[in-house]
Amino acid sequence: MALIKCSECGHMISDKAIKCPKCGCPTKEETVLRQEDVARSDIPVYYEEESHTNKWLYAVIALLLAAIAYGGYFFYEKNMVKENPEELLIDSSAVNDERKNDESPLVTKEPDIKVEGYKVIGKSDDLNLRLCVNVDDRLMKTDIGEGQFMVEVLDEHDYDGDGRNECLLFTSMGGAAPYEYRVVFYNTVTGKIEDVGVDCYEQPTPIIQNGKWFFTVKEGVNTKLFSFDKGKLKKVADKDKKTSKPLITYIFNGVFGMEELDEQEKNVQEYFDMDGDGNLETLLFHTNQSRLWGWGTLMSLSIQWDDGRLIETNMTADKISILSSKSNGLYDLLFNDKYLFKWNGKEYVETK
Repeated sequence: MALIKCSECGHMISDKAIKCPKCGCPTKEETVLRQEDVARSDIPVYYEEESHTNKWLYAVIALLLAAIAYGGYFFYEKNMVKENPEELLIDSSAVNDERKNDESPLVTKEPDIKVEGYKVIGKSDDLNLRLCVNVDDRLMKTDIGEGQFMVEVLDEHDYDGDGRNECLLFTSMGGAAPYEYRVVFYNTVTGKIEDVGVDCYEQPTPIIQNGKWFFTVKEGVNTKLFSFDKGKLKKVADKDKKTSKPLITYIFNGVFGMEELDEQEKNVQEYFDMDGDGNLETLLFHTNQSRLWGWGTLMSLSIQWDDGRLIETNMTADKISILSSKSNGLYDLLFNDKYLFKWNGKEYVETK
């Protein structure tokens, strides 16, 4: 052990002493020891409390900053919506275009064209009839009806829901010539008035069901229903009224043969018991094929008894059926599966 001099009072003390026994001044070793002890000792409790407090403070500050940022963003978006509301609208056409590939045709919107006021001008004696219509308040003349003795607008409505009116038109060349019913419309692609014929011999009746227009055509016991869309007539229903079963059916080619007929009148006789008394009556089929009017192969029927009595049906068809049902003692007749004729005691009359 060695002696050292106290740095405070100068008294000689042991180098192992922690402090001077005379003045109490700590030695150098005591100072180093305490520094080492402090370095090795745990952090005081009040330091830990200060650390937790800082953490909570940081969290509160972070929440305040987030709230301020969100409020600023909301305020910005609200102002932008008020200034530019159209930016929120979705262009459905653009979305549809993006879904289409390069090979798909572009969908174009129908032009907003006002079409209404169909009327016929001209004189029938010089075949100078014309159908006219107002297109965007401009009178447009067409060739529809040219060469006809009769042209009549029967009805006008927007049959296909495109915002433009169409009309139901009747045309005839007069006399025994065939007549036609047509639906006339404005074609936005060609910029012209065009027409499409209705497959019927009776006047169509426009009707509206559930907000959609149809043409109903009554042909004897049957009814056809057409719809008009994109310049075309489509048959959507064909209802045949039930009749009794045919006992026998005569078809033009079966009666007159398959050879080409000339324009001369021809007669063929067949036999059938029309009143069910066991005796056969003579069925007289008569034809006068006319290539001029393009009526096709039609035949009429007359019934003759042995006593000379003759009944004419006054109906032409390429198919005639004798039905199993009777009216006033004679079998009913069905022409072309459409027109039902019954005997009323004096003559055969059509029953609808």
